[in-house]
Amino acid sequence: MNISDWEEYTKKVKKLASKDKKKPHFNNAALNNNLYSITKEDFKLHALEVKNFSFIDNTHKTKLRKIKNQSIDASIDLHGFIIEKAKIKFIKFILNAKQQGLNTILVVTGKGQFNEQNQYEGKLKNELPKWAQELSEIIKYFIQAPPKLGGEGAYIIKLRN
Repeated sequence: MNISDWEEYTKKVKKLASKDKKKPHFNNAALNNNLYSITKEDFKLHALEVKNFSFIDNTHKTKLRKIKNQSIDASIDLHGFIIEKAKIKFIKFILNAKQQGLNTILVVTGKGQFNEQNQYEGKLKNELPKWAQELSEIIKYFIQAPPKLGGEGAYIIKLRN
């Protein structure tokens, strides 16, 4: 078989139908570009009280079920970062996801470390609701991820249309 035989053979081959739903491509390079000209002053940490924000708990079964059944459009893993750097990455990620028209994203914060009461104490996990409140014009609601997606160490975030 020579090259011309191979080319003739490949012309007769039909592509297989894709069974998987195509997911939008998330451009991670855009996070590194200065698309949003953000300064350090924009990310000063504030001690915010999280009030009247749509954090979904397990009593909201229908929304919880809908979220769990949706596919995740993009994800970011923040655990291991210091708070200031994680906040910047989180906000850039949310802005980029919104710009690309993504709806459901996964943010992994990690569970944190055990404290004296043998409970997880995660700094990023505790800060993320405050950051989400600052972006409430973009974020519709968020929920703790199901165990298969990170459980207590991750959040699923639904963006506004």
